[in-house]
Amino acid sequence: MRIAVVQFNSGKSKEENLDFIKGKIDKYSGKQDLVIFPEYSMIKPDFNDRNFMIDVSESITGQFVEEIRSMTMKREIAVIGNFVESRGQTEKPFNTSFAIDNMGILFGKYQKLHLFDSYGYMESKVYNEGLRRPEVISLNGIPLGMEICYDIRFPELSRLYALKGAQMITIQAGFFKGEYKLETWTALLKSIAMTNGVFVVASGQSGPEFIGHSTVISPAGKVIEELGEDEEDITVKIDMSEVTSYRENVKVLTARRRDFYDISGF
Repeated sequence: MRIAVVQFNSGKSKEENLDFIKGKIDKYSGKQDLVIFPEYSMIKPDFNDRNFMIDVSESITGQFVEEIRSMTMKREIAVIGNFVESRGQTEKPFNTSFAIDNMGILFGKYQKLHLFDSYGYMESKVYNEGLRRPEVISLNGIPLGMEICYDIRFPELSRLYALKGAQMITIQAGFFKGEYKLETWTALLKSIAMTNGVFVVASGQSGPEFIGHSTVISPAGKVIEELGEDEEDITVKIDMSEVTSYRENVKVLTARRRDFYDISGF
């Protein structure tokens, strides 16, 4: 699969962010199978203004997602994006990822389960915790699971995706800077890949407050591509047979001692 991972610093204008996204879709049409955008790509959040986040939120059939869906259909390329999903005029919205295939069909949606209430940030002030059950979706025959930023600190989610058949996990992030944050990001991404035998494809926000460092990692933990802090893209072709090869040699799923421990599914 050919993948473009976009790293940029979104602003407070939905229109400008949407134009940027459409430009990237146009750029990679015919060259890549999938384009992945980071968390907050619809709009930069204001964690101190709940009303602002409610006002900018849209339904899955709103203008933001619909224009991207139309673009994917015209350019015949799949997209995994992120938007502020409305819950009505007074309720806090969801932080939601969506997947659209190269025919413009919305085939997956994931609402962020774990909100970032740490290091002085309070995402729960303006977002509601996800209420939708996660699911493994299929893109071009490749089963994958979607996660958003803080989710990567909860290994149960990645493990359940893998047990449900996922061979790739996509991560969209706005990973804030701070002490050891880059080390944390890198360690968690590698751990997800190696402990589950999956490809990890992570797209992050750039800019002064975010670490950037969008990354693609193999099931064996090899960093295939990694960006720095600036606005730029990754283009990579991955061989999904590496998943089977790794899992045959390192039985991270089949050698579990379920007679001593287990994990319930979703």
